[in-house]
Amino acid sequence: MKNKCASFNLFNKKILGKLPLMEENNFFVPQGICSIDDNIIISCYDSTKKSNSLLYIFDKTGKYKKIFLDCKVHAGGICYHKETDSLFVTGSGSKNTSFIHKYCGKSILKAIDNSMVLMTGKYCVDDDGSLYSSSARRSSPAYICCFENKVFLGNFTNFFDIKKSIIKEFAILKDGSLGKCLKKIKNPYNNTQGLCLVKKDDEILYLFSRSSGTKKKSLINVAKSVNNKLININSIIMPSMLEQINVYNDNLLVIFESAAYIYRKKAISVNDEIFLLDLNKILNYHDNLINFHF
Repeated sequence: MKNKCASFNLFNKKILGKLPLMEENNFFVPQGICSIDDNIIISCYDSTKKSNSLLYIFDKTGKYKKIFLDCKVHAGGICYHKETDSLFVTGSGSKNTSFIHKYCGKSILKAIDNSMVLMTGKYCVDDDGSLYSSSARRSSPAYICCFENKVFLGNFTNFFDIKKSIIKEFAILKDGSLGKCLKKIKNPYNNTQGLCLVKKDDEILYLFSRSSGTKKKSLINVAKSVNNKLININSIIMPSMLEQINVYNDNLLVIFESAAYIYRKKAISVNDEIFLLDLNKILNYHDNLINFHF
């Protein structure tokens, strides 16, 4: 059987809105996506490093406002923990230290357009350099997600990295702070941009979004854990420059880095929409791309 290439139209895609990043002289680049109630939150960093990172807050009608963070982090991933009203954002780091930042979700939703929100917590998630990758040249948590009162985060590695990507698991305490690292697991996928966990038939599945730059298509990999080792069970080809993915009810939120103005002329496909894909179809899609590599 020949390799099957999944059509992007296969998953009943819906468009929740457009990212206003295609305008000339707009140098913000989208990275993370999550939801707070019926609001979609998207993190961006300034590629010129002049402005603080920002969040686009989209309501259910598609209207949006911009909220600036109190820092200039890459904001590669974001996730929201409803029980403690905590928005976690991947933060800054050096070779042997790395942090994630916490913000209050209610404060973000109530903030006025173009205002700034202040972090309510900062947590070291790497004090031994295990999140360090040669591609990032520093300790750098690139993706993050919340699942069952835990935070899962990992680092970005590419084909030339000596070290493998590591996923760390932290408990979310009752006050929204993070406990000690509970577990580490090797991520077998390089070029990982996003991670989310879902439960299907009492089994926990890991969904990874992977991007190989402007000139190659992206992948979503679905894996399960067997004896603390991730085993691939599904692979789906996606348009280029796929960034973070996140579960939204029974759907999957998807954004692309090609929405940024600086990539408009470089990317083989440009997608500036916020997509909502059918999660069940993604989980039940089967192909023979198990050993597929770009």
